Amino acid sequence: MTYQDLRNKRIEDLLEQVGGLSTVCTKEQMRSVMAVIAKCTIDLTNSLERTSELLSKSINDFNESSTKLTGKIIYLNRILTIATIVGAIATVIIGINSLLL
Repeated sequence: MTYQDLRNKRIEDLLEQVGGLSTVCTKEQMRSVMAVIAKCTIDLTNSLERTSELLSKSINDFNESSTKLTGKIIYLNRILTIATIVGAIATVIIGINSLLL
C-alpha cells in the first residue's frame, strides 16, 4: 500500500481491512495495522494543517481589526482634545466678559 493509496482511502475501509487480526500477526497483517496508523497520522496532519490555516487567518483578521480600532480611538481622542480646548477658551471669554460688565 503506497502513501497515495493511504491518502485516498477512508479510515473505515482500512479498519475493516485489518479487523480480523489474531493475537499473532502475519507480516501482511502487520503491514495492514501500520497502514491504519499511517492513515490516521495523515488524516491528523491534514486536519492540523487546516486548523493552523484557519487560526492564522483569524489572527490576521484580529490584527487588522485592532489596527482599525486603534486608529478610530486616536481620531476620537483628537476630537475630544479639540473640544476641550474650545470649551476652555469659551470659558475664559465668558469670564473676561463678566468681569468687564
